[in-house]
Amino acid sequence: MSSNTLLRLKLKHVALATVCLPLSAFVSCIMLSLIRNFDGSTATHCKVANYLPSISAAIGGYTPQRYIWRIAIALHSSPRLLVATIYYNYYSSMFEGSKPHAYHSIMQTNFVSYILEVVSLVGLTYISSTEDRLIHEVMFTTFVASALMYFACTCALFRLTHGKHLAGLIGISYKYKVNCSLVNVSALLSAMYLYYRHNAYCEPGVYTLFAFCEYMVVLSNMGFHMTAYLDFGEKEFTLENIRINDYNMMTDANLKGS
Repeated sequence: MSSNTLLRLKLKHVALATVCLPLSAFVSCIMLSLIRNFDGSTATHCKVANYLPSISAAIGGYTPQRYIWRIAIALHSSPRLLVATIYYNYYSSMFEGSKPHAYHSIMQTNFVSYILEVVSLVGLTYISSTEDRLIHEVMFTTFVASALMYFACTCALFRLTHGKHLAGLIGISYKYKVNCSLVNVSALLSAMYLYYRHNAYCEPGVYTLFAFCEYMVVLSNMGFHMTAYLDFGEKEFTLENIRINDYNMMTDANLKGS
């Protein structure tokens, strides 16, 4: 580490932290809701037997769960924006010459989808359905749609940049990405069906299955983003201090060059 280096972090550790923060908060909120607020968090308008709280009830209905989740989301948001930028630069460097038009479009969509996913997650976390139901629902819909778009674009970019025969950690990462995407879509469709069935027929236990599918949507999303740990390998993020004299020399050189 040079004398000007202020901070040096392995990118895989940054990726790990951005997933472990919401993961630990998510598990804590579920467990606390079951232990401290079981009756209230599992109650439904149908008044039938239910054994698991929905995500909205677990992370936003009670304290300290609400604060645990909000703090975790706030802390993990900035590193995720860093990860988004690193991925964008990585994909940009894969084709040094002219990029295929489709590749460039997918790369841009991938970056925007990632940013939208992070922003909408923060939005639906801090604006609960009880405070403003419409905005909360818009944020939730944006989160789901942008996450699915990001999954699709990421898998497409991996195939375009690494070809059909993915090997080593890249191959493992790609397989995990595909599997997490399939689990996410399957769980999302199942949750939608079970939610409809619960409201239409009020059957005992159906809302519990719905809540479980919700958990799988969240966990598969986290699993997909966890693959950044494999993608980054031993690459590092370095923050260096620029001394005033060095900055003046750089400025003078730029002025002379112009």
